[in-house]
Amino acid sequence: MDRKRALIYPYDSESALLIRFNHLNKAFDSVGAVSPRGWGLVGKDAGFADGGDELGSIVVKDFEEYNDKDYDAVALVDSFKELDFEKIVYPKLKLLASKGKDIICLKKIDSFHLKLLEELCSNNNVSFRHFVDEKKPDMPQFTNVLDIDIPVIFVLGLGDRTQKFNIQLSLWGGLKSLGYNVSQIGSKNYGNIFGFHSFPDFMLNNNIAEQDKVILFNRMVKRIEINEKPDVIIIGIPGGIMAINKDIAQGFGIIPYMVSQAVKADASILSIYYEEYNADFFKEIELLARYRFRTPIDCFNLSNIKIDYAEVEQSKQMSYLMVDRAFIDNKKNKYEGINKTFFNILNKNDQRNMAQYIVNVLSGEEAIEDVL
Repeated sequence: MDRKRALIYPYDSESALLIRFNHLNKAFDSVGAVSPRGWGLVGKDAGFADGGDELGSIVVKDFEEYNDKDYDAVALVDSFKELDFEKIVYPKLKLLASKGKDIICLKKIDSFHLKLLEELCSNNNVSFRHFVDEKKPDMPQFTNVLDIDIPVIFVLGLGDRTQKFNIQLSLWGGLKSLGYNVSQIGSKNYGNIFGFHSFPDFMLNNNIAEQDKVILFNRMVKRIEINEKPDVIIIGIPGGIMAINKDIAQGFGIIPYMVSQAVKADASILSIYYEEYNADFFKEIELLARYRFRTPIDCFNLSNIKIDYAEVEQSKQMSYLMVDRAFIDNKKNKYEGINKTFFNILNKNDQRNMAQYIVNVLSGEEAIEDVL
């Protein structure tokens, strides 16, 4: 069945991966991007949003700039800047539905607005698809965790916005191209559009005890192992592994800790912010991962996102700066003497090499010289 051609809205760096990894999307074909004028993306190539290679699609400010024949649906996505749903988002969706455009929702929305969208689509005889899995789990009857008998790969981040999902998609595609049967739990709530599992909502549910979350996650991974019979499982873990400082808590690393108690990883990738690090930092991070999360850090990804500490201190809210991709490759070269392996997931060569490197790690070959 042909995929619906969808425009991404409201487009920013959070949704750039939908175009960058469009070839892996089984649910729809991302054919364009619509972004508010004040976000600084209108008129630029869509690849500018995340600092990667150009994607060959120019971001526009409104849907009217596309011919109605060129798209079938709108994909409503999360963005780092929240738009007022009733004043800005809903009127646009209402107009699109009246023109026969389907609505694909990739973000969590409250029950009131969810019902509003369902009724809107029903009244206009168009399709509404919500790809967020919020099923309530059966509470565990056991208190033990089961061993996972195949290799497990963790994709971790020092914090949010460190390109963890890009890494997961790259690994997913790379390992499959090497002939492996791969199962995956993605760190976002719409992993199912790529053919793998979304991070379960119960892990973020405040009404479920932490020890029950650990058991539930363990059983989820065990069911995947039994039912899908993969060669390897990739687990993308939301949030950061630690608080950066008193103003940047990053969830205090609680979610990664619970996942690591549910499943023991055989290999891990840690994505870090663009920053000036010394050798002691990497030693301390590796010790933290080994003793808190029961996993080694086998390689690092240098993201092109830098925390704007001055703005954080002033506003008490997270603020980020984007670094040009070329700086990441230069930074990698600077770290060569630290005797660690670094990747830049925005670099296409690194995208290919990372999957092979992880295969080498799991097979006991630690050197990367044969890969590069």
